[in-house]
Amino acid sequence: MDSDDPEERIRELERRLAEPKAAPRESFPPPSPGMMAPPPLNRAGYARLRRQIDRRRRVGAIWGVFVVPGILLLLVIVFHLYR
Repeated sequence: MDSDDPEERIRELERRLAEPKAAPRESFPPPSPGMMAPPPLNRAGYARLRRQIDRRRRVGAIWGVFVVPGILLLLVIVFHLYR
């Protein structure tokens, strides 16, 4: 390839882009020394993880809907009385 020919350089770059790429890996990379490998996630493990996430979401909703506004209301009432 002649370095003075820009069209040849463009054709070379287009050829590289058109080449098929290797398929992406679908597994985890090998663990580093001293690190544990992630556990395999089967249907039972996924269902348990889903339940834990849902439970955390419910507890967060309880805090957001009842506890925080209740504390704010209590503070407003207390500070309003001493005003």
